[in-house]
Amino acid sequence: MKEKTIKGKSLSGEMFADLIKSYATAINNGAIPNIESAWHYLCQNECNKAIGLAVETYDQVVKDVLHNKLPMPLEELKVYHRMAKDSAIEIFRKKAVGDGVAEEF
Repeated sequence: MKEKTIKGKSLSGEMFADLIKSYATAINNGAIPNIESAWHYLCQNECNKAIGLAVETYDQVVKDVLHNKLPMPLEELKVYHRMAKDSAIEIFRKKAVGDGVAEEF
């Protein structure tokens, strides 16, 4: 079976199912499915999931690193914050879909 893509981006099974749901919703509401609108919705949905994963990553890094180390000097805390933030941003960039949409987030 050939991989499904939109605008050169591979769709996961979950993404493909979400896309089909948006088409079905449009048809059931008497509208004509719009590929651009469906793609934008799909990108927003994936970016929201990516934000959730990024926040979870940040929280986990902070918990792992700071466990039983507080109190600590502010400068050291800033280093750990930066490390957790960089990890979270990396996760978001890997998971986010849609060039224009990802920048909105």
